[in-house]
Amino acid sequence: MKKLLIIALTFILFIPLNHSRNIVDIPENLPSKEDVVAFINEIGNRMSKEKFFLNGNVILELAILTGKIDYFMNDSIWLEEALMEFYNATGVDYEESKVNEFVLNLPFTTEERCAIALILLSYSSALKADSKEGKIEGIMATIDAVRKASPLLSSINMDYTKEGPYKKIIFGGNGSSVYNSINSFIIDFGGNDIYEAGNSAFILDIDGKDIYRNRDSLEGITMLFDLKGDDKYIDCPISHQSFFLLFDLEGYDEYNGRICSSYENGTAILIDMEGNDIYDGKNYTQSFSSYGISFLIDVKGDDTYSALSYSQCSSLAGLAVLADLYGNDVFIAGDRSQAFASGGGKNGVALLINLEGDDFYEAGNFSQGYGENLGFGFLLDFIGEDSYRAKQFCQASASLLGIAVLMDGEGDNKFSHGFFSQGYKIGGMSFFMNRFEIRGNEEILQILDNLQSYFGKFFS
Repeated sequence: MKKLLIIALTFILFIPLNHSRNIVDIPENLPSKEDVVAFINEIGNRMSKEKFFLNGNVILELAILTGKIDYFMNDSIWLEEALMEFYNATGVDYEESKVNEFVLNLPFTTEERCAIALILLSYSSALKADSKEGKIEGIMATIDAVRKASPLLSSINMDYTKEGPYKKIIFGGNGSSVYNSINSFIIDFGGNDIYEAGNSAFILDIDGKDIYRNRDSLEGITMLFDLKGDDKYIDCPISHQSFFLLFDLEGYDEYNGRICSSYENGTAILIDMEGNDIYDGKNYTQSFSSYGISFLIDVKGDDTYSALSYSQCSSLAGLAVLADLYGNDVFIAGDRSQAFASGGGKNGVALLINLEGDDFYEAGNFSQGYGENLGFGFLLDFIGEDSYRAKQFCQASASLLGIAVLMDGEGDNKFSHGFFSQGYKIGGMSFFMNRFEIRGNEEILQILDNLQSYFGKFFS
């Protein structure tokens, strides 16, 4: 995902390495409309071929992860070791005999036990890591473990729920279950479940129409994977000085309240792979960041976003990204939304990307590409016949050392706006482009230079 984002940003934002400072040379340096369309279509083709589930030998993966090759001779001990490792990582004072008794009564095959152990050990490594690099490595290992273990776990048919001796670990059956904040490692195999308010947990839900309420990550690591079903998320994901990943593989889902909001060095990531989804909230939602990092990525589907202020890609000295890649989407918001960035004197970035579809945008003041106080606000829409409605200081408007960009690459687009819009700037830089018809000046070259420098430092 990181490599794809870097490639997309580099190409889409037209960063030429050997550009001229002469404004008349700009059209020659920008890629043609045909090149951009071909590139976006190729991204779609490649993503359609990517599969979430991976084939792998989970026992071999366990040996590689732990370095304990001798476990090949006794594969029954994998899960016991993984449970105790998780208890150590979460500070639970456990008795080994109780752990062994719990594992002995689980109805899983040897391979299924190994699959669960692989996830447990990977997640525990992320929790135990002392450095930022170690936590990232553990998070990536957990994602990889889920992709390899899920094909085995999806075939489990369990009619009852098994809860561990300390209530931290629970395996949910096919019935409808209710989980609370005590449960911090949950694998649910089916049923229409409810997940109540909780913090810093691992959740893998295989199937069902589920409800998630008030999942907030506070100084921990939360990872939520929902593989199937039309689900409902309320105030989730939210991150304070922590990491929260929400991954929804399929279904027509609803996201209500504060969605994908990060604060104080927190990271909130929401990835919805497909389905016609509804996002409905008030303020500080739908990829909002205050001194944090928020990524909301919706890959396929005709989606509807509605919110009030500071929403739909809004940054206060943070990084907020909203990428809705394919589908005919509707975005309705209030003030300081849809690619609003205020840097707070430090740098803030709001990047709203829409690759393909006939989209509708409506927002209040300081929206649709607005930057101030070292804030960079970018709204990039490439293929489709789009409509934009906004009030004042919108559609590529910048002030107080801010940078603002609105680029719409193709389509019979319609724009409605108030004063101080479409290339307006006072003490900042702005750039407006519709259908590759440039309205601006040579400052676009400086904007691209600043952008290249910022993202180079960020991804390094």
